[in-house]
Amino acid sequence: MVGAVAALIVVLIVSSTPSAEVAARRIRIDDEGRQHVPVGTPIQYANVPPASGTHYPITAPYGVYERPVEEGLWVHNLEHGAIALLYRCETDCDEIVPQMEAIYEDLPDAAFGEVKLIAVPYTGLAPKFMLVAWHWQEPMDSFEPDRVREFYRDYVDRGPEQAP
Repeated sequence: MVGAVAALIVVLIVSSTPSAEVAARRIRIDDEGRQHVPVGTPIQYANVPPASGTHYPITAPYGVYERPVEEGLWVHNLEHGAIALLYRCETDCDEIVPQMEAIYEDLPDAAFGEVKLIAVPYTGLAPKFMLVAWHWQEPMDSFEPDRVREFYRDYVDRGPEQAP
């Protein structure tokens, strides 16, 4: 019995550990804290885009946005274990947004029975897309639904606060 339990633990650890290829794509971001400040307070982040830090006391509704959402809102979503899919588009927004809406509809519900993804345009983004979780980033030069699914699976509900 002990051997079976040990084998199960090894399988769980190995299956939840990203492959070397996946790990090489991901960037661990230093902790910038998680203090709440009043909505509208100017916030400066050491990391751009942020993957933690001071934020507003409310979250943004999950979904796909065609207009920017203040960082202070979606950073709070990250604290709750959400994934942000940041993107930039100059002329191809009509192609990109429906792809992100399709992946949003395809992702499984996380804790609290909802898909915990927020996709927002982000000014100044170097790669075309950036996946962000609490303390993690993964840049993408093109939209890759399988990478979005994988990042979501690996990091959803792993923020420091369990909340919707």
